[in-house]
Amino acid sequence: MVKEQEILQQFRMYIDNVFYDTYGVLSEQCIIECTSYGIFIYIKKWLSPIEKTLYIQKEEEMIADIRQRTVEIVFLQMKDWLRKYGGIQIEKFIYDWNIENETGFFLLFSEEEKIKKDHNVLFEQPVVEEILQHTNQYQKKPEYIEVLQPAHDINIVVQYGILLPLEQTLVNKGYKDLVINRQMIMKQCVQQQQQKLESILKREIQDIFIAWHYELNRCYIIFFHK
Repeated sequence: MVKEQEILQQFRMYIDNVFYDTYGVLSEQCIIECTSYGIFIYIKKWLSPIEKTLYIQKEEEMIADIRQRTVEIVFLQMKDWLRKYGGIQIEKFIYDWNIENETGFFLLFSEEEKIKKDHNVLFEQPVVEEILQHTNQYQKKPEYIEVLQPAHDINIVVQYGILLPLEQTLVNKGYKDLVINRQMIMKQCVQQQQQKLESILKREIQDIFIAWHYELNRCYIIFFHK
């Protein structure tokens, strides 16, 4: 456990350097949670000076394009570091960000997913129903839903089997961009229900992230609590 904490601390310092080299800004806060199903990274104040300028100019599509190009480079650096110094083999990742809050997250998936039952947390049924009400408009009804709590301030709702057969075919053939826009629309709908979700959860929500793992046919909804 001590060795794991030391590795995470070194990894946190490494991430700070990578983000400074890539975006020209040091994060205000970087939270890393190492779990049995992957590594969760939450970053506060993740917005470069040029992205701030583009945001003021309402060029959010350009910001998204910059992010999509740069996060691949950032991921490869994190992947190499974890393999070399932590002995952790990372294969894939998902990410999302909230421009208004200048925050973002990464979820790094290890070579083999090993979900432990003690990560399962049962939301009250009204929470799940409220989420489904606003996500099922933009994706196929999930085959299965799992709620995880890797840390006290983080809840992850995993929806399995959310792609239609045609969408899965497009993804398999490399046309992921044709279905990615629905992810952004769905996120806006869930964010609009934040106050209602907070009243059900009886907890304040600081950030809501949504990312799809297209290859695994899953949707991840992350609630980061204050």
